[in-house]
Amino acid sequence: MQTPKRSGFTLVELLIVAAIIGILGSIVVASISGSKEKARDSRRASDMREIQIALALYYDVNRVYPDSLATLAEVNQRFLPSVPKDPYTGADYEYVAAAGFKNYCIGVTFEGSKPSDLPDTSDCTLSGGSTANYKASPQR
Repeated sequence: MQTPKRSGFTLVELLIVAAIIGILGSIVVASISGSKEKARDSRRASDMREIQIALALYYDVNRVYPDSLATLAEVNQRFLPSVPKDPYTGADYEYVAAAGFKNYCIGVTFEGSKPSDLPDTSDCTLSGGSTANYKASPQR
């Protein structure tokens, strides 16, 4: 007598496949979360550069820096279309105009490490505990 052929998978085979899929899924999730942080940090660095350019344009016209970043966007959106906000928290970036509005500091808190192409500005102190600050004075 011949034994009938069974079609389908055994329970052990299904468990092995489920375990492999679970391991691969956890690896993908872990790699995606790190790339989201890097993308947000890249956006923060880009925002700092955009603010820096807008401040330079404002200074060129007014010979002083504005008292707030909102001022840049209020002037007919001439210098800054809108004030950038932190991509994760939605909070405003730190900004301080100092010394009679002749120099300024802007600050951003990165989730990872500070990008190496941003200047080191340890002499620029802001209240919010930023991990990257940029201080600038106008070029003469």
